[in-house]
Amino acid sequence: ENQEEASTTEPQVESTKDSIISPTELPTNDLTQEEDTPTSDLELSVEASTPPMTQEALRLLPAGTIIDIKEVGATIMENCFYHEEITDDIKLRIVGNSYKDNCTVPFEDLNYIRILYYGFDEETHIGELIVNTAIADDIVSIFAELYESKYPIERMVLIDEYNADDNVSMAANNTSSFNFRPVPGSTHLSKHALGLAIDVNPLYNPYVQYNED
Repeated sequence: ENQEEASTTEPQVESTKDSIISPTELPTNDLTQEEDTPTSDLELSVEASTPPMTQEALRLLPAGTIIDIKEVGATIMENCFYHEEITDDIKLRIVGNSYKDNCTVPFEDLNYIRILYYGFDEETHIGELIVNTAIADDIVSIFAELYESKYPIERMVLIDEYNADDNVSMAANNTSSFNFRPVPGSTHLSKHALGLAIDVNPLYNPYVQYNED
């Protein structure tokens, strides 16, 4: 009975120095296996051999996805903070929505941005924006700093996910930029129409308009 209990109880197998059980009472092959391949070393080996996620793999994940930064590894800045030209798949999402039929801004003047943000849930999320090409570099750098500072952002998807409706997007506290539209109550184009303005957490940082009075 003592032999059976020792061979099935893992803590007694590991205690080889102070245990009152003689090593001869334990199965030799089990003891050797514990010494040769400890679990902690095996876990470290698996983790070290797991390749980081590529930019292509991350690109397949929709904005808002929670990611484990350990899976990104040292390539976090290269693969998670970048901007690029408006590709065909992005055009399919925005044409007829934020990029309206009367839009006078050429696609060449806009860039698609992918970044990471620190969510209200204290998790790391993928975020996306469309901004003017002229400020794309600066915007990527700014949001990288916000992420490193753990500045909380609730949501960051293209406003097209809300049918380019500013009120619906703001009600969801969605951080967004480009939307070809006029200033509310005016015929003048908003800076959002040029991708030169960003609403960050607009539910808590609302647009306020003052009368001349």
